[in-house]
Amino acid sequence: MINKFFLPKRTFSKAKAKVKEVCEKLFLPIPAFHSCNSSALFREKNFEELNEDFARAGIATYGYLEDDLPFDFPKLKPVMSLWASKMVTRTLKKNQSVGYGGKFTATTDMIVSTYDVGYGDGFLRLNENHNYTTPKGFQVLGRVSMDNLSINSDEEEVCLFDDVRELAKIHNTITYEITCSLKENIKREIV
Repeated sequence: MINKFFLPKRTFSKAKAKVKEVCEKLFLPIPAFHSCNSSALFREKNFEELNEDFARAGIATYGYLEDDLPFDFPKLKPVMSLWASKMVTRTLKKNQSVGYGGKFTATTDMIVSTYDVGYGDGFLRLNENHNYTTPKGFQVLGRVSMDNLSINSDEEEVCLFDDVRELAKIHNTITYEITCSLKENIKREIV
């Protein structure tokens, strides 16, 4: 933990001291300082130890923190989910394919629906190397298209995620990228 946090804290303290020095020499007001993100709020035992004027909660407001933090932190509850509405349902026959390039082929007859969310909405593209199952156990089939995706479901609405950590792992990225990728055109509902 010391190596991960000591150097950035020391570097920021030096920069802060230099800015204060320049401001005092030029008779300028000393600005407010901060370099603290969500994890910093939970890392120190009290805020005064951070030696900051304020901190930004960031990803913690969505209910996430890095999983590999070397200190105890609260178990936050994810507060964001993404739902898709059904556009059409059909029976995919055995050996028929779905998705760009026919990357999913049915091994048996199955119900498949097309839903109104795609990578153009910020739901990152899945391909044949990424299997993803919704929280209710429905599999996203084939590649995600720009404006839609196929799922082995006939429900009117499907929750694509209620916790983005699994998608972040699949895409080898961080939760920020998943949450920040969602576009403005997606309907927001505060509950």
